[in-house]
Amino acid sequence: QAENLTHRFYDAIRRGAQFLRTLFPNLEYRLHTRQLELDDRTHSSEILERYEQGDETERVLWLKTWRNLPEQAAAHAEAHYERKISDMITADRERNLARRAPKASLRLAEMYFSHHNLVAIQALSDALAVHPDQTQAAPYSAYLKGLQAELGHELENAMSAYEDVLNHASTEHDTTLLEHCLLRIASVSLTQGDPEQANQALDMASALNPGHWPLAAKLATLRHDDTHAVEAYANYLTLFPGDHLRILMLAELFNRLRSTEGIRQCMELANYCAPAEKAKLLNELGTLLHQLNQS
Repeated sequence: QAENLTHRFYDAIRRGAQFLRTLFPNLEYRLHTRQLELDDRTHSSEILERYEQGDETERVLWLKTWRNLPEQAAAHAEAHYERKISDMITADRERNLARRAPKASLRLAEMYFSHHNLVAIQALSDALAVHPDQTQAAPYSAYLKGLQAELGHELENAMSAYEDVLNHASTEHDTTLLEHCLLRIASVSLTQGDPEQANQALDMASALNPGHWPLAAKLATLRHDDTHAVEAYANYLTLFPGDHLRILMLAELFNRLRSTEGIRQCMELANYCAPAEKAKLLNELGTLLHQLNQS
């Protein structure tokens, strides 16, 4: 939740900065247009053209009143203004639909789950029950049932609900739901004493979000399945080759597996690391390789 909130915070800053970049250049342009509006020597057609260029065709209503323009003279700019209003209404409807979409309930559901707020989760579930698109809402409803069952310590019911999510969610439109559901399956599996199934769920979640590969590798290490852990770290480092900590963890696994070739591959990955970390990492990898050759 904290990571998601951080992403949303910085995304809002980015969008705000992008908006300001467009606002300031237009400010000077629009100020000049205001000056021309008050200058009777400026022809109305020039001002109307500036309205369209500066995306402020709403000003045509003021200009018509101020200069008593005939309808025909302002018809083109008025049509542009009507299209602008229509586009704004369409965008507003799309935003409202997105807010009402089942996936919008996912962030709230997990916040309520972390607070053990069964009443709030039930309210979300009731809202999804009357959603107009039940096909789209079904996997999200199943996920909420799983969360409720977990909070009620009904782990078998939770797993059954999560299986329904996997069976009905769309891999194209519901990837975040699938990812979070797989993480819940991993958690429940660990509680039930089935770390192998938990690892399988983490592997599937990592296929959707590669950031989970280190967690999958860590669990495999705890299960003493070093080969599985090597595969998980390898998948992660294929995408993020400059992570010096994970390179060292992978090298230590190769050391346990007595694979000198694996450690040499880790030394090649060190070339992707930041200069401040590269020398230290190569030194540690060299020590591991020397110890392995001596044993």
